[in-house]
Order: sequence, then C-alpha cells, then structure tokens
Amino acid sequence: MKNILIIAIMFLGFACSSNKTTVSSTQVPDEVVASFNRRYPDAKDATWKINNEGLYEVKFEDGAGKNRDVFYRGDGDLVRVDK
Repeated sequence: MKNILIIAIMFLGFACSSNKTTVSSTQVPDEVVASFNRRYPDAKDATWKINNEGLYEVKFEDGAGKNRDVFYRGDGDLVRVDK
C-alpha cells in the first residue's frame, strides 16, 4: 500500500510539472521581456516557459549568481519571484 501511494504521488508530481511549454524569447510578449530586462539587467542563461494559466516563467541566474524563477502575466506585470 505504501509503495502504491509513493508511485501515485510521483505520478501526480510529474503530471503537474508537465503543464509548461518551453518557448523562445521571441515568442514572449515584448512587455514581458521589457519588464524582465528592467528588473534583471544582469540576468544570464534565461529560459522561458508558459504554463497552463498563461503565466510566463523565466528561469535564470541573476547578477549575484543566484538561480531564480520569475513569473509574469502577458502584460508584463510581475506575479511571483521564487528562490
């Protein structure tokens, strides 16, 4: 029973994490990119995704060497900063 529960939790985690689609920076609205560039001008290795809620997620290394996940709405409004 315990093994079944562990497998079910792992499957659910995988299913939830697959609700994001990788996009190139050229597919991200200009307002989002501009907002990101203003806030993090020293960002390195930025990769963009869009989730099923329509939020743009960018993963990158900031100027201090910290890895960050930042979420924006399509109009460029910052929603959340993780890490």
